[in-house]
Amino acid sequence: MSEVQLDVNVDKFTETQLEIPIETIGVPTNMQLKTFPDKTTITVTIGLKEFETLKASQFKAIIDYKNIQANKLKLPIEIKPPSIT
Repeated sequence: MSEVQLDVNVDKFTETQLEIPIETIGVPTNMQLKTFPDKTTITVTIGLKEFETLKASQFKAIIDYKNIQANKLKLPIEIKPPSIT
């Protein structure tokens, strides 16, 4: 019979909302892509120990021009969270 020991760090969690700008990529040089609104709000669940270090600048909301479909009013937005270490 094998025995396994598992240590788990436990922390209380909190939830907060952050407003981040929407960036565009891959837009042809002869075109402009404007979003309205130009910001979006994301909800983040984070441990209390890391809460004070959380910044909106750690996240990105990106619209890639190549993913836009003609005559669609909703654009696909990719949210990129910070690197997890």
